[in-house]
Amino acid sequence: QHSSYDRASKNPDDKKGWNANRDHGNYVRQDGDEYVMAEATGPGAIVRIWSANPQGTLRIYLDGSSEPVVAAPTKQITVLSWQADNRKPQPAGQQEAWVFPKPVGDPARSTTLCGRRAAGWNLYLPIPFRKSARVTVDKPPQPERLYYHVNFQTFPPETDVPTFTWALLQQNLDVLNRIRQELAAPPAEVRDLSDAEMLELPAGQAELQEFYGPAAITLLKGRVEADDLRAALRDVVLKITFDGASRPQVWAPIGDFFGTMPGPNRYDSLPMGVAPEASYSRWYMPFREIAVLELVNEGPQTVTIDGGLVTEPIDWNENLGYFHAKWRRTRKNTTFDWPILECTGRGRFVGAALGVFNPVSGWWGEGDEKVWVDGETFPSTFGTGSEDYFGYAWCNRALFIHPYHNQTLCEGPGNGNHTSVNRFHVVDSIPFQKSIRFAIEDWPLGNTIGKDYCSTAYWYADAKQKDFFEPVPRPERLPQAKWKPHKIKGLIEAETLRVTSGQDASRQEMGSFGGTWSGAAHLFWRPTGAGQALELAFPAREAGEKEVLLHLTKSWDYGQFRFRVNGTAADLIVDLYSGRQGKCVRRTPVSLGRLKIEKGTNTLRIEVAGKSEASPGYYFGLDGLMIR
Repeated sequence: QHSSYDRASKNPDDKKGWNANRDHGNYVRQDGDEYVMAEATGPGAIVRIWSANPQGTLRIYLDGSSEPVVAAPTKQITVLSWQADNRKPQPAGQQEAWVFPKPVGDPARSTTLCGRRAAGWNLYLPIPFRKSARVTVDKPPQPERLYYHVNFQTFPPETDVPTFTWALLQQNLDVLNRIRQELAAPPAEVRDLSDAEMLELPAGQAELQEFYGPAAITLLKGRVEADDLRAALRDVVLKITFDGASRPQVWAPIGDFFGTMPGPNRYDSLPMGVAPEASYSRWYMPFREIAVLELVNEGPQTVTIDGGLVTEPIDWNENLGYFHAKWRRTRKNTTFDWPILECTGRGRFVGAALGVFNPVSGWWGEGDEKVWVDGETFPSTFGTGSEDYFGYAWCNRALFIHPYHNQTLCEGPGNGNHTSVNRFHVVDSIPFQKSIRFAIEDWPLGNTIGKDYCSTAYWYADAKQKDFFEPVPRPERLPQAKWKPHKIKGLIEAETLRVTSGQDASRQEMGSFGGTWSGAAHLFWRPTGAGQALELAFPAREAGEKEVLLHLTKSWDYGQFRFRVNGTAADLIVDLYSGRQGKCVRRTPVSLGRLKIEKGTNTLRIEVAGKSEASPGYYFGLDGLMIR
């Protein structure tokens, strides 16, 4: 993976550099007006392009050509739908052909090969090449702000790969459209439990079944029912052991195995999904002689499972890898690079599902994904942020469904409580010959706010592989209880007020700052100079002279402010500079005095009076106001 990660990250022993977070505006080099994002030698294929803020013209040069095979606005490439006349031959080099499929089936799944999901722009159409590929962005308005990923697959030198052309795309439209149909809607039988067997699993009991090969499990599906379903999905463990291995190749709580946590959060993806009828897995699980599937109820309640699986006979050969899916959790993490998978052997990494419990409403991530393959001293995949790896951006809370990546849960408030995301590496699997280490940064370091990570890793490996997973005891698996933010009685929450005049004001989650902001959020305004003003409409139940108190925020880049209520100025200027860089605190409430209040809607006007010489900015934060 080529990305815009912070180039100060060079050595894990340098904690400041390894934790560097300026993950934008970094390139391989600059060639005139073009910024080179990625280069690779072939044969191979570009399999994924992602950006949080696509800009400029994307150019793709293949096999040493001085002319790009692709040259079109980056946003157009990553979001447009397929034109109605896409079957008509296109003139050579005509970029209007570069548009992609409309949704088929459930619109919530978005487009299958490209599209914008939760503020992240993705392109998943493979672009093959024989000798080389170079990806650039031409004349981006803000090159220093661009976030990007470009993922490649490369193949052995003798591999016969056709180089991408518009004619090649036109020749393969039938294949492409068939793939689109497959991706857009999983077949109905994956969720059909009409012929399922019902299993009642009392507390402390296990059920074991054996299947004989050579064969492959091609579909595993089921529905779990219990009085406390969220707990049951962690209490029941799924184990699958292939060909007499000393440890199960699959070990996970049954709910987490299906790629979302905690609880049954709805989504339909290509290899897995969770639907009201049934959860399903379409991972291909080959074995030579025997597969042993075991369900163990380690909880206190009886659980009912309606389910079944499909196997098909195969011709076994030693190039088939065993499927692995294993779960881990660390509630008191002290490791900056939090490992999702570490194993030795030969295989392919094909996916990850991550669950986060966040005890504050602010963002839990910023952590870059890193992949070391076959003993690399520096990761050959180095990302730009937790949400970026999962294909979205800007800590966006919107849920989305796609064949390859999903956000299935974001409980809130803000990014607080439980979040569940997954990404399946279908066209972009990561092969390894000797070892792999896949980690995502737990940022900030050391679980300082009490975050709780758990994950399921999915990979294929040979029989000689060894991994670091150990079974997690039931008490350490139970999901944490949802929390609610503290609220101050009688406070009118500023982040809920309507802005009637002014710009650049929005809600900001404040939980990660460690303070006691009411509702774990405030209204954040970003003025750029003295004299600018912001007006807010606030309600009152009755008219009269009332004391107005403001609950304000102080920070290191805040300014000095005057206030007016319904046109009447309060006789004070408030300095909200906090003194130390990075320091952000709630200020003692400030009284504006007794002012005339109208029944119904009133206006609070905030004016920038200036700033302290030590403050680098004029920013402003308001937790709320109180009338008494």
